[in-house]
Amino acid sequence: EPTGPLNDTTHASKPLAVLRAFFFYVVTFAVATPILLILLLQLPFVLLFDKHRRRAQHVWNTVWARLSAWPFYRVEMTGLEHLPPSDCAAVYVANHQSFLDITTLFHIRRDFKFISKTSNFLIPIIGWTMYLTGHVKIDRMDSRSQMQCLKECGDLLSSGASVLFFPEGTRSKDGKLHAFKKGAFSVAAKRKVPVVPITLQGTGELMPVGAEGRLFSGTIKVRVHPAVPPSQAVAMMAAAQAAVASGLPRDKLGPDVLRAVQSLKGALAAFRAFLFYLNTFAWAGPLFVIMVFLTPYVLAFDRTRRKAQHFFNTLWAKISSFPFYRVVISGLENLPPQEQPAVYVANHQSFLDITTLFHINRDFKFVSKTANFFIPIIGWSMFLTGHIQLDRMDRRSQQKCLKDCGMMLERGTSVAFFPEGTRSKDGKLHAFKRGAFVVASRHNVPVVPITLDGTGDLMPNSREYLLFPGTVHVRIHPAIPPGPVDALTRAAECAIASGLPPERLAPEILGT
Repeated sequence: EPTGPLNDTTHASKPLAVLRAFFFYVVTFAVATPILLILLLQLPFVLLFDKHRRRAQHVWNTVWARLSAWPFYRVEMTGLEHLPPSDCAAVYVANHQSFLDITTLFHIRRDFKFISKTSNFLIPIIGWTMYLTGHVKIDRMDSRSQMQCLKECGDLLSSGASVLFFPEGTRSKDGKLHAFKKGAFSVAAKRKVPVVPITLQGTGELMPVGAEGRLFSGTIKVRVHPAVPPSQAVAMMAAAQAAVASGLPRDKLGPDVLRAVQSLKGALAAFRAFLFYLNTFAWAGPLFVIMVFLTPYVLAFDRTRRKAQHFFNTLWAKISSFPFYRVVISGLENLPPQEQPAVYVANHQSFLDITTLFHINRDFKFVSKTANFFIPIIGWSMFLTGHIQLDRMDRRSQQKCLKDCGMMLERGTSVAFFPEGTRSKDGKLHAFKRGAFVVASRHNVPVVPITLDGTGDLMPNSREYLLFPGTVHVRIHPAIPPGPVDALTRAAECAIASGLPPERLAPEILGT
């Protein structure tokens, strides 16, 4: 039987959904009735020994929820390792799509008090069990009730009990995540307890808002996110909203949440970029000093390859990148031997391409625009290492660059080109220029194509002030043996394109 949104338009499944909902409510109330009696019998002992947390009552709430859910839908949990210890008070927050959110959240194996509207406490049997368990009432239309609710939540947290809010305030009518209200986070900030964001996905599809008379079959996914440590209420709210949103597809986010999440991600990316540059220059400084001291010896004994200088380039690049993004390399077996000169070519999406390519553990000379050599410390290090300057607007500079590359290859040193000529402005692979392949063909050396995938997502071109977290994939393709220039160019283009998804290929690449 189909599940999820398809059921809303599948006439054959609607009668089954109605029947399933009927049995769900029968089971729910049938299980709740004896549990209510147990809760009543336990109540004097609970009030005497565990008045606030009422853990014994919560156990029976959990039994009720699991028995109610088990015959009708599956619950898949991820991120349970992020749950705080059971004796640690916390504010749990989750998105709210459906009546099923209640039974689903009891699966996380932590005792807490729900914040629930007053009318729910009047539901026969189930509402009474909520009252006996000590869940917290709120009348959303009464400001005094709201203040009383927050006070009760604060008292519960102070006594070691956790509370659970649906910070959207009510069930989402369109199935999308909407902006959070501040109450839950004000309580958490005031009592200095963490907020644990939880994403529920699927409850609104199995039992949509306004269609509680139908229950479709399927699976609900529960994702527990890392706890947000205590801080200011607004900051905790933004972090929790972003966390919950990260567990939902984009089409399940309301426009207000999309704007807020993008704003928060942008701020975090800007801060991460600041730290990246700080780290980059902090390490480049002392390494540059070492390179200056080594220069006389390098010029005397290894003037062309400058392997010692390249070692410090590599060290700088790896230290600069490892706190901020991962590099996953495949195809290392395709690299030529260290001593064999080759022309390395890669697609060019981002400033991060530079630090990333140093991870392949081969020494080479970059071909880089002249302006880069004037960047303090980093540009000077490039000069000391012997990387090759190119002024793309000067024909004589281009000819000198190719001559310098040829000299490097003749002396056993590899060179690395970005044959697109500059960073891609749209993140797509564009047609290669012939320079790198002219050099390879003329000096009879292989071309090693390398696909970089992800650098443009982490630090987009023209937005070097942003750095997003993630992984860069480096794929080294089999070396292309020396041959005619056009054949080398075409083969390298095809190899690098094969490591990218079709949407990352420009029309001129797709067309060929």
